[in-house]
Amino acid sequence: MLELRIASIGYGSVESIPVYHYMPGHTATRLVVPGVEEALYHCEGHPTCQYGRGAKAFEAAPVPLKAVIARARIWGTPILFLDGPEPLAQLGEEGLRELLRTARQAGLRVGARSLGLAPSSLLEQVDFLVIDYVREYALDPSLHGEALLALKQVKDRVWVEVAAYLEEPRLDPLHPLLLALEGSRVPLHVYVRKHLGGGPVRDLYQELSRRLPYVYIHNDLYPYLDTNCPKCGSPIASRDEGLLRVLELRDGKCWKCGAPLDFRGPVRKKTPVQVQVTAREGGVVWYHPSSLVRKPY
Repeated sequence: MLELRIASIGYGSVESIPVYHYMPGHTATRLVVPGVEEALYHCEGHPTCQYGRGAKAFEAAPVPLKAVIARARIWGTPILFLDGPEPLAQLGEEGLRELLRTARQAGLRVGARSLGLAPSSLLEQVDFLVIDYVREYALDPSLHGEALLALKQVKDRVWVEVAAYLEEPRLDPLHPLLLALEGSRVPLHVYVRKHLGGGPVRDLYQELSRRLPYVYIHNDLYPYLDTNCPKCGSPIASRDEGLLRVLELRDGKCWKCGAPLDFRGPVRKKTPVQVQVTAREGGVVWYHPSSLVRKPY
């Protein structure tokens, strides 16, 4: 049986990943799988680095896959998400194949985070992806090109959402990404560390929204996390960071104008109460990997 080297295990909402359009309102078991975090630098304030080192990660330890699956069943989560910078790089083809087979036999859907460094043959095997665009935080400036290439290769085969990380609310670092997303309906999440006030964040949101149907700005003071119908502008979903408060659809379409909306998988109207209570801030709570092996499975 496969053993995974993990640095943390989390219980929380799928929105905390962040994934807003794949099985919204559901819960996820998240595994921080150390990968290639050395490709990043000076971004401890952003989630993509926190998962590789710092507060969200403990010392990595080997854990049997069956213990992970057992914990996901205890928590009742339908999703297993591989977190950290490029977790598929550690698993490889054979490891990922075994993980997918075991997880799917247990009724779990599998997602993963990627910097674009894993081959597309791995990326396209999972059920959904979060591609991290870290142009401002990469040791190698060409790293953002890898993310764009991966996005182009897999966005028509796997459900993809993109998370971009900015120091300030500026449009110019996102131009290559916007070109890659042109004509698609891929949701874009932008994390802005230094907001510079509500006006600059609002201007960035409005400019991005003119180009893409689903745009979300993650910021402590000036977030834009709700979904509106791209056709008529009616409110579809209301969120706090990591939590879905309400989602209104009618047969997968806008409740007002009937336009088809881009949501995948079973949809819930809100994050379960137990997640809101247990994982208050950000929609996820993290545990040490040793918690998985304290009793035999």
